[in-house]
Formats: sequence, C-alpha cells, structure tokens
Amino acid sequence: MDCLIRSQIKLLIQLVAQFLTIPHQQSTPANFKNFKQIQERQNLDFTSKNTEPYNQLFTIQNLKDALRNSHNSALGPDDIHYQVLKHLADLSLEVLFHIFNEIWNIHCGYIS
Repeated sequence: MDCLIRSQIKLLIQLVAQFLTIPHQQSTPANFKNFKQIQERQNLDFTSKNTEPYNQLFTIQNLKDALRNSHNSALGPDDIHYQVLKHLADLSLEVLFHIFNEIWNIHCGYIS
C-alpha cells in the first residue's frame, strides 16, 4: 500500500509541475494586456481578515463538484483530460485536494 501511495503522490506532483509550466501570457490578447497593466498600477486599499467565503480553503466536496460539473472538452496545454481526473481513486483525489489547498496557502496568502 505504501508503494502505491508514493507512486500516486509522484503522479500528482508531476501533474502540478505540468500545470505550473503553462505559459499564461502566450494567448492573452494585447488589449487585455494593456488594460491589465493600467489596472495593476492602481493602489488598492484592501484590508481583510481572510474570512470571506472566497478566501477559505477548498473542500473535498468543492473538488468533487467541480469535476462532476466539468465538460469533456478538448485537452488544454497541460494535456490532462477531465476523464483522467474524474476517475481518480479516492486516495488520489484526496492527495490532489491537499495539493490544491497547499498551492492556495502558499500562493494566495491564506491565513487560517
């Protein structure tokens, strides 16, 4: 069982690494880039205790709902089909869920 868990974790780490290599600026229209640059120059005064619902960690049910409601569209730049994610074993889904929350914690500044 331990060997199986390690291989699933390695698979999920590989998936996350693939997600992080997607060049987000590649397909962004020029007019949006200009708008984005102007907006990013604005000073924002946003104080929050991060208790708003949109600042909370994901739940396993959020992940399951998102996968259930996803369409079997064409592959994106990550080359991962929704069917692969929809058919993950419960343990793999749990690991993916924890990875998403860890990314949220690290990159979005979630404060518990």
